Amino acid sequence: MDLARQHPTATSEQHYRVGQILSLDVGADGHTGSDAGPFKLEAEVILTRTPCTFSVGLVVAVPGAASSTTSTTSATCASPAFLKLFDRRFASRLRAENGIDAWTPDVDTACLAFVESGRCQDFLRRLRSDASFQEREEECWDAAENEAFLADRLLNLFRAEKTAYAALSDCWGDMFPRVLALVALDIAPSAITSRDGGFCGSGVRGDMFRVNGILLEHLDGFTLDNLERQKDVPRSCWQNIVDQALAIVQLLGDHNLLNGDVRPENFVVLPRGGGGDGKNGNSAYRVLMVDLAQCRLRGPDESDWEWGRAKWRQDEEGAVGYVMRHRLQKVGFNLVFEHSWRYLEFAEREGE
Repeated sequence: MDLARQHPTATSEQHYRVGQILSLDVGADGHTGSDAGPFKLEAEVILTRTPCTFSVGLVVAVPGAASSTTSTTSATCASPAFLKLFDRRFASRLRAENGIDAWTPDVDTACLAFVESGRCQDFLRRLRSDASFQEREEECWDAAENEAFLADRLLNLFRAEKTAYAALSDCWGDMFPRVLALVALDIAPSAITSRDGGFCGSGVRGDMFRVNGILLEHLDGFTLDNLERQKDVPRSCWQNIVDQALAIVQLLGDHNLLNGDVRPENFVVLPRGGGGDGKNGNSAYRVLMVDLAQCRLRGPDESDWEWGRAKWRQDEEGAVGYVMRHRLQKVGFNLVFEHSWRYLEFAEREGE
C-alpha cells in the first residue's frame, strides 16, 4: 500500500509556522558549545525559508544568539539565528532524487511499527555495511524502509557539515557563519512520547525520530547568484565580492576540505560598515560560504595524487569564477577571473 496517497501531504510551511516554539535539545550528542551539560533551548520561528532541498531552513529567535547585524549577545534578549534542520519529512530534493513520495503522518505510523518490530535495526545495518544493498533492493522498499534510508542519508549529511564547520572553526564569523550549537528536535509520534516520556534518544528510535540540526549565526544578506539584481550594490563592488568568494574556495583546500556543492547560491553577501569599493582591501561588503553538508575531509590515507585529482575534477574555483563571469557578462559587466590552476598537475592526461 502506498501510504503517501492515503493522507493529504504535509509541507514544511504547514509544519514549521511563524510564531511556533520549537523545543530543541542542545548537547544531546555531547556538544553544547559551552561548559554546560545538555539542556533545552526554546526557539521561536520568525521566518521560514523555501524551498527545502536537503534540509529545512528557519530563522528563529533564541536567547543570546549572535547575528550579522548584532555585535553583542544577551542571555535575556532573544536574537535571530538560522536553524538548519535535517528533517527527512521535508527534504524535498532528496525525496525527489530517490523517487520517494511526499511525507504524510501515516508514513510515520508505519515507521513506528517498523522500529518496534526490530526490522529497522536490521535494515540500517544492511544499508550501512553492504555497498550494493540500495542498488539491489530499493525498488522493493516499502514506505518505512524509504524513510529509514532518508534518515540515514541525512544523518551522514549532518555529520559531514558538522565536521566541515569544526575544521573551519578559525574562520567562523569571517568567511563562514558562527556555529552557535548543535541541536536535535524530537519528532517521535505521540505513541512513543506519551509512553516513554519524551525524547526518543539515540539508537534506532533516534535514527528515525530525531531531527539533527545546526544553529548558526543569522546572515541578513543576499546570495551571490542574485548579485546583478541588487540595485543598491554598485558595480564597482562586484569584482571584489566575487574575489572574496574565490578566496573562500581556496581556503577549503588549505583546510583539507573538498566541497561537492560549490555554487553562487551558497555564498551570502553582507554590507560591511565603513563603505569602500574593494580597492586596497577596503570592501563595502563581506562574503561568507554556507551549506557545507556535501563537504568531505581529505582521507587519512589519501595520497597527494588522489586528493589532487579529486580537487581537480570538482573544480570548486571554476564553479564560482566561470559561472559568475558568464552571469555578469549578460548585464554588460566584465568580471576578471584568472583560474589559479592549483591542481593542474593532477589533471587527466591524454591516454588515461
